Amino acid sequence: MGALLIVAGLALAVASAAMFGRLLPHQIERYEAYQAAEPCPREAPAVDCLQELTFTVTSVRMEPQRRGSYAATLYLAPSLHTHVDFGNPDPLLQRLKPGDRVVGTVWRRQVTELDRGGVRQATTDRPRDDYQGTAGAGTGLGLLAALGLVFGMARVARPDSYESLTVRSSGRPLFIVTMVVGVVGGLPALWLDLPWWTVPPVSTLIVAYVAWYLWRPTRTAGTDTAA
Repeated sequence: MGALLIVAGLALAVASAAMFGRLLPHQIERYEAYQAAEPCPREAPAVDCLQELTFTVTSVRMEPQRRGSYAATLYLAPSLHTHVDFGNPDPLLQRLKPGDRVVGTVWRRQVTELDRGGVRQATTDRPRDDYQGTAGAGTGLGLLAALGLVFGMARVARPDSYESLTVRSSGRPLFIVTMVVGVVGGLPALWLDLPWWTVPPVSTLIVAYVAWYLWRPTRTAGTDTAA
């Protein structure tokens, strides 16, 4: 059991490192590149510029109960069909119907925004600066890795003397708190428009406090009576 926890902890540590070392920098690079992109020159459009193309809407889907529920299929003459997803139906998607002509902003071969009659709506492919969720997930994975390594090494080193580190006494609540922090820890920072780098220290402090509370020394009844 101890060795299994150690292996799981190492795997989670690798996943956390990938979140912070690869995914987060990629998201930041995409957003900054998109913000810096300029309209494409007419004579030679480039990949990193913003190109406006006229599409024809061939289908619209609005099914809130299903994943990928807000979407449209676009046609670009002579033979290109492309699928675009949206986070919600407002303000443009709900107004579209098959046959409508829309102007799509294309960046790095992805449609990032649609415009029809001055009403614009971004697609899910448009880069955003909402890195707080990624930071929260990466922090949660890192904290779970730390828990796995601590519990695993305690189990391997002292298999008969790790009462304070048993799964039932402290491991389960710590695991639950860490999972919650990893899933929703970035939301307050996103709502308050705080930078992503505030998420790891705050999340770590929350889990550290819970760990201290669960592992803190407690006075026994005999000790209280003697005092």
